[in-house]
Parts: sequence; structure tokens; C-alpha cells
Amino acid sequence: MSIKMFYYKLGNQSLNISLFFTMISIIISIFLAEHNKPLASCFLLLSLSIFYYMIHLYYFKKSVRLNIKNGYNYGKSGLDVFLIEKASSYTYFFQPDGTANIKIQLKHTLKGPYLVYFENNRVMFMKIRKENDHSITFTFNDGKVIGHIDPKEKKNIIGEIIFPQNIFKIKRLPNREIVFYNKYRQLAVSKKGWLPLDWTSFFRLNTPVVTFQEKLTSTEKTAILLALVCIER
Repeated sequence: MSIKMFYYKLGNQSLNISLFFTMISIIISIFLAEHNKPLASCFLLLSLSIFYYMIHLYYFKKSVRLNIKNGYNYGKSGLDVFLIEKASSYTYFFQPDGTANIKIQLKHTLKGPYLVYFENNRVMFMKIRKENDHSITFTFNDGKVIGHIDPKEKKNIIGEIIFPQNIFKIKRLPNREIVFYNKYRQLAVSKKGWLPLDWTSFFRLNTPVVTFQEKLTSTEKTAILLALVCIER
């Protein structure tokens, strides 16, 4: 998916919400008119309809104006960088060139929630278990990888990811950065509030950015992205 299509979908979602409030206000207006009741209660619904329609116009115009070019150069470090955008139950991980090959969906079923990880033609399912203390545990790769997230944990250590031969710790810093590290090596960091100037033509200013600062395996990267979805859900 491109960021252009992402904004187009956001615009469509807002348009659908606007139409929903419009239809509800019409139905209520007809009901109130038949019973000679004041129509003031419909004004709020109409206001919400107009509000979401304005959001629709904003994202639609933003989508139309974007020009996505393949091969965009976003650095010489060779490190993986993703910008995180959310829409309904999906979290998209965009590269700075405006394309996303990775997305994670949060699904709710009678058996409980689970995550679906999409990357190109690869699809993986991850179990999620909510504990009584509001912490979250997720497992994948046949239970060989276990992640435990506890956002309320003290000392800023809010979780860990356990691999067969390794453990990543997750730390939240005072500036809202989220750091993944192994012993004393910083592996990845997620933060908000900064974007290079040439990225702002595609992305919103406060878009979270996750940067991998070490060369990691595909499984390790997947686990970190899953942990970020659980933390920010």
C-alpha cells in the first residue's frame, strides 16, 4: 500500500461516518416532526456529519496531491526505518518513500484477540493473552518467541521479548521514546515529534518513527513490530 492510498482510505472512512450521522439525523428529524417535537437535538448529529465530511475532504485532497515516486533515497545508513500509521484495526509500517509492505491487524474473536502479520506474501498469526493485571503476552513461531508487555510496570522497563537464545528488553524513556535493547546494545527505537523535512510532504508531523539500529533477523524485527502494536494499541 502507498501512503496515497492510505489517505484515500482514511477519507472514505470519514465520508462513511459523515453519511451515517446524516442518515440518523434525517430519521430522527422525520420522527420528531411527526410528533411536533423540536428539532434541536438533530443539530449535534448534523454538526458531527459536517465535521467528518471536512476530515474526508482534507484526506481526499491530500491523497490527490501526493506524487509517490519509486526509488526514493531516504538515507545511506542502510538501517531499516518505518513510519507508523493506524487505520481502524490495522497498523501500517511505511518506508520513508511512502510505501508499506508490512501491516498488522488486530482481530477480536470469541476465543480472544489475536494479531495477523502481513509482509508481502507472508502471513503469520500471533496469539495474544490479556492478564488480570492488564499486561499482554503474545507468542508466535510455534511458541518459540514470547513477548510480554506491561505498560504500567515501574522503572520504565515495560516488557521483554524472549527468543530461544536471546532476550530483548523494552524500555520507555521520559521523552516517550521506546527503546529495545539486548544487554547494553540498543537495537531499535521508536519516537514521535521529529521528521526530516523531506518526509513531511508524505507524513503527518507527529507520525511515530521506528528505526532499527542493528542488523536483526526477520523474526527479531517481526517481534519488535508486534511489541510496538501491543504497546500503542
